[in-house]
Amino acid sequence: MMGAQFYRSGETISRQFHACLLAILKLHVVLLKKPTPIQVDCDNERWKYFKNCLGALDGTMILVNVPCEDRPKYRTRKGTLAMNVLGVCSPEMEFTYVLLGWEGSAHDGRILRDAISRPNGLKVPKGCYYLCDGGYTNGEGFLAPYRGHLYHLKEWNRGARQPLTAEEYFNLRHAKARNVIERCFGLLKGRWGILRSPSWMDESSASGGGRVRNKRFWTAEEDRVLVSALSELAATPHINSGLKTLVAKYRAISQMLNTSRFVWDDERKMVSVESFVYDEYCKSSKLQNLYGVSFPHFQELHNIYGKDYATGKPAEGYVEAINHLEKVAPSQVTLDSSDDEGAGGSETINSPP
Repeated sequence: MMGAQFYRSGETISRQFHACLLAILKLHVVLLKKPTPIQVDCDNERWKYFKNCLGALDGTMILVNVPCEDRPKYRTRKGTLAMNVLGVCSPEMEFTYVLLGWEGSAHDGRILRDAISRPNGLKVPKGCYYLCDGGYTNGEGFLAPYRGHLYHLKEWNRGARQPLTAEEYFNLRHAKARNVIERCFGLLKGRWGILRSPSWMDESSASGGGRVRNKRFWTAEEDRVLVSALSELAATPHINSGLKTLVAKYRAISQMLNTSRFVWDDERKMVSVESFVYDEYCKSSKLQNLYGVSFPHFQELHNIYGKDYATGKPAEGYVEAINHLEKVAPSQVTLDSSDDEGAGGSETINSPP
């Protein structure tokens, strides 16, 4: 649309768009506000109950179109293709941190763990915390609601139902304050319509044509073997249980290896590169049981399940995004080509510093 409006080629529009995007990203110190904790004398009805709170965080889904081979990673539990974006905001509805790019199948807890482990990631000062919903773990720096009790505002029937226990009262106050991040996401998507439709489409594969061209029909013998294997699996439930256990171990180890702080030793046992890594990533019983234990089936399971498992490699914070754009963006954009004839002659535009 921009090319047709201003008589410029798609290549020129793309370069100028990236230069503008780079300039905006470099303004993150201005656009992303510095969080300040809630003070004791706060009189805000929503936040006066949460001393030293910095704000709220949550994830939101942004629709995307991706190549066919990547679709299982980006498919959400609702069946849509999206990336999971972590947003953190202040009580004044100002974003303080954003991490985007994680595949839609990734759990919110994994994305938050990645955010706090990045060198330029989310930092929570000692004694402060953020409000988060039940999808996150309640712990130091993050305050989640009581599970098993009413929480979401719509469950209170617009004030008709009153809390009956201390846990319900806490959840009600928590939900009213944490709702600030939901309102931030709503305003953001309402202002920028591009966030409401799939973006970064791969035209060569988004239509699904590649799957049709490469379609292979099964033979009768292959069908027979498949049905026989399914029958055996259904007849022996412990096989299915054992498979789930192996897959769970593979995913936990894969997650540890993706941190770039764990490596395999000669006996295929997990070894931490840095001493603090064990305490940081192995607090759950599942990871404790895997740490230092041989797992020889990792590569075989990776060949089967690895292509469908979210890794977070496309995820970028603002610092990583700036570094990436500076590598691919030209230092100078020269508008002197055949598609610019009659548009005011040649012109040189310097990219932002």
